[in-house]
Amino acid sequence: MAATDAPVVVPPVMLLDRGELETQRQARAALGLVPDRPAVLVQPGAGNNHDIEPLLDRVAEAQARLGLQVVVAEWLIQQAPLRRRGLRYLSSFPNARYFAAFDLAVSAAGYNSFHELLHHGVPTVFVPNDNQTVDDQRARAEWAESRGAAICLPRGAE
Repeated sequence: MAATDAPVVVPPVMLLDRGELETQRQARAALGLVPDRPAVLVQPGAGNNHDIEPLLDRVAEAQARLGLQVVVAEWLIQQAPLRRRGLRYLSSFPNARYFAAFDLAVSAAGYNSFHELLHHGVPTVFVPNDNQTVDDQRARAEWAESRGAAICLPRGAE
């Protein structure tokens, strides 16, 4: 068999199918969330190559002001956990198992997070990490916004 230089198109790789996710009731119970209050998943990325602290500060302020239930995903590759009082944290893999618990996500647009959130239909505001040298998160998030699938936070708005 001879190799070709032509690209091969494959669908995004998902660790879990929709049928393997927790129901909303199960996911909220597992995360200790109140069933009838809005819940937001925040996936800022690991923070190893960019500062996620300003985003966490704004999320903590919004939670206090709006009465939201916020869960911040921590990455297993994160160098040092960054925590804010009053926020819940999810140190689990894969996060997609609990997506039904959330009414909204605020997330970096890394390959896995991007495709999982869209695939599982979670309304999302993407906050792209613009400090990537090998991954263009902004292009990915802007593509989703251009198709009405998500919102991409403008540069400098975080």
